[in-house]
Amino acid sequence: MKKEIYFIRHWETDRNLNDIMNPWDIDSELNNTWIEQANNVWKSLKQDWVYFDIIVSSSLQRASKTAEIIAGAIWYKWEIIKMDVFKERYVGIFKDYYKKQFLEEFWVKNISSLLEKFPNKVFEWVEKTEDFQNRINKAMKYITNNIEYSGKRILIVAHWGVGRLVTWIDQIDNCKLVKINN
Repeated sequence: MKKEIYFIRHWETDRNLNDIMNPWDIDSELNNTWIEQANNVWKSLKQDWVYFDIIVSSSLQRASKTAEIIAGAIWYKWEIIKMDVFKERYVGIFKDYYKKQFLEEFWVKNISSLLEKFPNKVFEWVEKTEDFQNRINKAMKYITNNIEYSGKRILIVAHWGVGRLVTWIDQIDNCKLVKINN
């Protein structure tokens, strides 16, 4: 039996709101406004009998807290599986950059474009695009090939960069549920 896999980007943090990079090593919290809105969204979806058999989350608190809110709203009674592999990309020296700084300083809009523009330049502690893609692809293969997940509805709660790779959607809004074609 085929499994259904869904993705949701965590709810917004103050760093997201201010358009500052929100990478692997920044464990920013959801702000109170978004926690309240998240609870309201999932309470309404509970009325539509939305459910998941398995919830997998990035281990960063902005994603794991979102997963906990969803789990509570849909009466999910199992353990949320937290996986470091679903953390956002590691951006090293750019972790406190405002996104507009990439345009102003390098004439590109993000890390991937920066690495493409300067293929021979090594930026300290920045995860290469192919390494990030391989990490996420490996995690997705684990989920899609796991026999224990057969016939299950699976929710992955993670970050913008992860969502971009698994859904092929360039701009994923916070708290938007997307079905992944696997």
